[in-house]
Amino acid sequence: MATILSTAALLAIFYIALKVSSLHEDVRNLHYKLDRLMREQHVEEVDHDLNVKLKELKENQSSVKAVKALREETGLSLIEAKQYVDKL
Repeated sequence: MATILSTAALLAIFYIALKVSSLHEDVRNLHYKLDRLMREQHVEEVDHDLNVKLKELKENQSSVKAVKALREETGLSLIEAKQYVDKL
């Protein structure tokens, strides 16, 4: 009986983990779509603090690190992030 309960608990945990992962991906996709809409409307898509951080990374370390940081924060594609950092 304990084995059945343990197995059921593990399956429930696994199912919940899969759902959380799926929701995380959905949120990431929504952020990406929102960023694209903001760009189309010519809205500043990156806040001031992030811009400062990106400029520091670009000047002191490398553009690659700045692009990576931008992608992690905004969900932009590699090309979009590179274009944005190049314009800084």
